[in-house]
Amino acid sequence: MHIVTPVCERDLVQMYLQARSFAEFVTGSHTQWIYVMDDSDLERWLTLLNPYYDDLHVRRGYENNCMHGYERQQFTKLSLPVSEPYLTLDCKNFFTRATDLSEYELPGNGLPKDPQTTQPIFSVFRERVLDYTGVDPNSRYWAIETPFVIDPSCITPADLEWFRNQCFKPDRQEVSEFLFYGHLYVREHGEITVGKKYHSLLWHCDVDFETQFEWATDPHIAVSGFHRGFLEHADQTEIDRCREWLCNLNLMDDTVKGLFNR
Repeated sequence: MHIVTPVCERDLVQMYLQARSFAEFVTGSHTQWIYVMDDSDLERWLTLLNPYYDDLHVRRGYENNCMHGYERQQFTKLSLPVSEPYLTLDCKNFFTRATDLSEYELPGNGLPKDPQTTQPIFSVFRERVLDYTGVDPNSRYWAIETPFVIDPSCITPADLEWFRNQCFKPDRQEVSEFLFYGHLYVREHGEITVGKKYHSLLWHCDVDFETQFEWATDPHIAVSGFHRGFLEHADQTEIDRCREWLCNLNLMDDTVKGLFNR
């Protein structure tokens, strides 16, 4: 299976944790693609991460100075040059239990999102997506979360060009590659597939730490992550709990400790 993770220089330690977790927990033939979205040294990335993958490719990401870095990351996730379904990850993701890549055969991420719950920042973009795809406005799409499987057979060159143009509009709005892809999938197949939730995330929000930590450490969860906002705002007790958790997962070393340096 092909796997793609877009990164930039500040993500180096988080990507290292993802790589360590991949070697520790993941089975199944794979090719890992890492697209570096800034001018950081590609050889440095390759040297640090190569020991943890069967087949690693580090490439310079899609370059366009008119697009924000996160928009270039989104475009990269939609445009991996392969013909079979592939898995997309964010740099903050890491695996937390034994996982075979066959668990990620279905497209999307299994989590349905009703159109009535579309986040306000994406409402204008979704209206444009509906106009472009002709999809029923009541159609569900997948939650905007990774891990996320993309089936490129649903995406045409014209679709990629349309998405890219949305990032250049004078009245540009927030865009989402996964919201767009969900509607492309519905255009081709009529409805999305629904499955189980295999991932969680620690992040800085109105949900208390204990609840988030319980979600993230649930034995059914395969992939977790530390949002940058969480790392910036976590107190010492929360950091110590996360360090202990990573130690128990056999993922902690001197490099990973750098995640918690502030």
